[in-house]
Amino acid sequence: MSQPQALELPPDIKNQLIQLSQKTGRSIDELTPEYWEIYAWADQIDQGQFKSATPQMLNQLRHSMAIGKMWKDTIYKWPEEELTFVYLGHGGLRVAKASKRLMSDMFMIVPDKQNKPMIRRLQARGERSEVFRELMTLGRYHANLTKHPQGTDYRIEDNTVINLLAQINMPIDEFNKILGIAVIKVKDTPQYLSKKQGKYTDSTDWRCIFGTFGGDPRTGDRKDGKTQYGVINIIDETCDKEIRKDAASGRDIYPGISAWVAPEHLIYTPDSFCAFYGTLDLDTATKKPVMNCYMIRPIGAKLVTPKIDDDELEEYA
Repeated sequence: MSQPQALELPPDIKNQLIQLSQKTGRSIDELTPEYWEIYAWADQIDQGQFKSATPQMLNQLRHSMAIGKMWKDTIYKWPEEELTFVYLGHGGLRVAKASKRLMSDMFMIVPDKQNKPMIRRLQARGERSEVFRELMTLGRYHANLTKHPQGTDYRIEDNTVINLLAQINMPIDEFNKILGIAVIKVKDTPQYLSKKQGKYTDSTDWRCIFGTFGGDPRTGDRKDGKTQYGVINIIDETCDKEIRKDAASGRDIYPGISAWVAPEHLIYTPDSFCAFYGTLDLDTATKKPVMNCYMIRPIGAKLVTPKIDDDELEEYA
């Protein structure tokens, strides 16, 4: 956007842009058109809140809003990093508590400073929250991602372009060895809980369980009214062999370990034998291990046959 007619940058705004130029290394000629774009956006000021304000006062408020947004975007912007990564999986859609925007946490393999492959979290928000639908498990991609200045998380921005380079074939045993992922039995899960970062579980500290779905997977609606969750039961040869009755609730307790999983991962039939990947934590209510499953790799598996309703059948008749 060009500079609005009959408007000049106030001296204090010019000084602010000079400071921004010095901080970011960007030229005044580059920053000025960007400023006027944000100035136009700042026209959304609710003038009804300032009934006694003169046009000059409203214009000054608009300038204050615009330069404030430029500083905010500069201070809180994560630095950009050109990266080649291998996509693994995701935790499904949910609504962020603070912003109330749709979000998703994805996971990928990237090299650390010593060129060692590591699992890292890749966040997406708002319009890009469902980008995981465009990515393939074990696909190698190239993108300019932003990285948390003090942490290890990466983020996909609204303008991020992700390019597929190749689909790689990495056997499960090699995959586990390269990333140092322990393969554990269900009965041993209490001894292999994922590590904590403060009071939260480290979402990149994965475990692997070879097992079968214990019954049919279940899905449901979250309380946010916009997203869904999935729940599965994973069983192996070390599980209890009988269904027990919970003394307190009267519910049937099935063998195995419960796992939260994105509905998009539920593509295999219940009798499929798979490698289940994710974190292990203790359920706050039962105090028993529970898995957050972010990736499922088939070992001896069959894909679920899509259901076709009567209306779809009529279309092809």
